[in-house]
Amino acid sequence: MRSIILVSLFVAAFLTVHAQQDFQILQSTAQRIVVSYTPKYADTTMRTIEGNEYRFVDVLNSVFHNSDKTGYPQIPSRDFDIGVPSTTGNQINIRSISTAEISGIPLPFPKPEKDLSQKTLLYSKGSVYSGGSIYPNNVVYQYSSGSVRNMPVK
Repeated sequence: MRSIILVSLFVAAFLTVHAQQDFQILQSTAQRIVVSYTPKYADTTMRTIEGNEYRFVDVLNSVFHNSDKTGYPQIPSRDFDIGVPSTTGNQINIRSISTAEISGIPLPFPKPEKDLSQKTLLYSKGSVYSGGSIYPNNVVYQYSSGSVRNMPVK
C-alpha cells in the first residue's frame, strides 16, 4: 500500500513539473541549483480605455499581486518554490537575470464604481506611473522561509 502511495505521489509531482514548462531546473548538485524561467504569454493585447492606450499582459501560471491597490500597474507575477535545508547554512543568491521589455503602458488596476448595479470600472493611473523609477524595484526576490516535514527550509 505504501509503495502505491509513493508511486502516485511521484507521478503527480512529475506531471506537475512537466506541465510547468516555463520553469526548469537546469542543474542541481549539493553545492548549487540552476533554474531557468521563461514566461509563456497568454495575452499581450493593447486596450483603449477612456481614450488611453494600455498594454494588458497575462502570463500562464501567474497571479496579479496588489490587485487591491487601485491605480497600480497590473503586472503578472509567477511564484514557484525552491527549498533548500536552512539548518546547513545554505544561502539563496540570484546570480544573473536577463529581461525583456514589452512596449506600452501597463493597464492599471481599476476602481469599482460605488453603484454596483452599474458594473462600471474606473481606470486611473496612480503615482507609481509618474515616479520615474522602475516598478517593481526587484524583478526576482526570495519570498519567505518555511518548513517541510517539520524541518526549516529557505
